[in-house]
Amino acid sequence: MSERSVSLRDAGRGPAGTEESAGRDSHVRKPFPVDRAAHWIPKRSESPAAPAPDGPYEIVVRRESLAEMSRHVSGDKRESRFGFLLGRLHRCPVSGLHYAVVDTVLPAAEEFAEDAPGAYLLRAWADAQPEFRRHPGVLLGWYHSHHLLGLLLSEGDEDANRRYFSEPWQSCVLFVPDDARPLGCLFRPGISRAAGGALNPEPFWELPDENVKGGRPSLDWTNYELRKAEPIAGLPAPAEVARSGREDHVSVAGPGHPRPPAGDEAGEIPGSIVIPSETDELRPFAPRGRRISWTTLFALVAILALIGTVIAVGMRTEPTPQVTRPMTERPTRSVIPPEITRFGEIAAELQRSIDRYGERASDFDLGRIGCDLLTTGYGSVDESFIRLVAMRSQIAPSPGSELMLQFDQLSQEVDDVNRHFDASGCPRPE
Repeated sequence: MSERSVSLRDAGRGPAGTEESAGRDSHVRKPFPVDRAAHWIPKRSESPAAPAPDGPYEIVVRRESLAEMSRHVSGDKRESRFGFLLGRLHRCPVSGLHYAVVDTVLPAAEEFAEDAPGAYLLRAWADAQPEFRRHPGVLLGWYHSHHLLGLLLSEGDEDANRRYFSEPWQSCVLFVPDDARPLGCLFRPGISRAAGGALNPEPFWELPDENVKGGRPSLDWTNYELRKAEPIAGLPAPAEVARSGREDHVSVAGPGHPRPPAGDEAGEIPGSIVIPSETDELRPFAPRGRRISWTTLFALVAILALIGTVIAVGMRTEPTPQVTRPMTERPTRSVIPPEITRFGEIAAELQRSIDRYGERASDFDLGRIGCDLLTTGYGSVDESFIRLVAMRSQIAPSPGSELMLQFDQLSQEVDDVNRHFDASGCPRPE
């Protein structure tokens, strides 16, 4: 893993430009834990609408992470404490919902100064680099406490949020420790502002340990309350999940929004990822239709050929005379040329790049990511396609052959990628 430091501004998207970046901006595909998570809502506020695939990321904080933050800021109520939040981005394969799960807290060692928070944040982030490099996810925000300001964000807090925590999956958690009346808020710098420009307190989810349902919530904030969550389209109600006795409702396969269409990579999302659209007129990237694999096609052809042979033999009326032939050596299996093998590897790599671009295109159309991530995905498709074209020229497959059919199919999908990228208005990679 690269030892290159990642700036605080870029850490919300992972170390862009390194080998790790592909894993950092990927989404874990896992059903949203509606049967276990507790929904915290600011008091005197309306209940939020049910989460939806085209809505903002839901923020989920593990119970042990909330408890660790609370212990840190309550150590000395006369001092302001702060730290960073790490976690993973998720996408629900059942409902298409996008959500971020905070699973790691990095407390800063020194006291926080409201008059110059930027310097403290940058210094603490430099110290946190080793922990960040070991974590598989991204920076999901920060937390700090107020000794005298209460639940108001200072000008320095607002500036820090704008500079370093403006991604739609990032949060700012504020604590006001008080033995008699503890207060707190979760703010979403990237999405929520009142008419005057101030941040609104936002709801969030508290998630207990794996295999734990219910239990005692770790928050004691007097300005938040637990409310029954609205039903989430595509997911069973919590009571139905409890009766079923299981958590996962789909098979789960693998990790990455910018955002795939709902129900794909049934592996790591309970919801896949996003914010308001930068280009409302863009046509969403059309998902690929399900196609039969070449392996399945070859198996079907072989079975049909065998059936035809059996029928032809059975139709013969005259027995053929038995002929004794000299023993011959059994022919050895033909070896697949290495260039054919390489063609298949490059084709598979190109298909993965096209699929990843489709996920990013969907997120771009919904406004969840900008041109930088879309351009990176496009560049990966372009590089893989150039290698495939070179390999096709080396092999020179005949028209109508299996390799040529595969090449033509991938070429059509690359054309779809080019059309979407041209319509996005993003600059082409150099």
